[in-house]
Amino acid sequence: MGTQLILIRHGEAAGANFPGSDADRPLTEVGERQAQAVAANLSRLNLKLSRLFASPLRRAQQTAEALKEAGLVESVEVCEVLLPEKGVGALVAFLATLGEGVFAFVGHEPLLSETVETLCFGAPHGTLAFGKGSFCVLEKDDGNWRLVALLPSRWLF
Repeated sequence: MGTQLILIRHGEAAGANFPGSDADRPLTEVGERQAQAVAANLSRLNLKLSRLFASPLRRAQQTAEALKEAGLVESVEVCEVLLPEKGVGALVAFLATLGEGVFAFVGHEPLLSETVETLCFGAPHGTLAFGKGSFCVLEKDDGNWRLVALLPSRWLF
């Protein structure tokens, strides 16, 4: 079966003028449409998710819920290692515990791009960036990760 990772950046969220905390910033209407577009495009790929993990921040949870509502998975698991301050090492260590399957992660920048660069190239280089509402697919083949697809949100609508 092998292992596939789908790394998804949350949709557009309320800006700095939001009266609550950063953790509570919700998706905007555009962000909700981006999350729905990610879900629709993943559905078209006919991927059956083994598990879906999301950062505890509200905008990531809302993005993950769009995937759940699209029938891609039965539940969303809160994953602390997707918090931006946890760093690449914590996420890569968590990935090593998963085994085979198709795993989706909804998180934040720069953690997602740094994770892709670390898995595929051995270290973050700062050359890859995920726009809000974008996703990528990675596959593990013979112990090596490769980037199969990177879909920016502007291509998903």
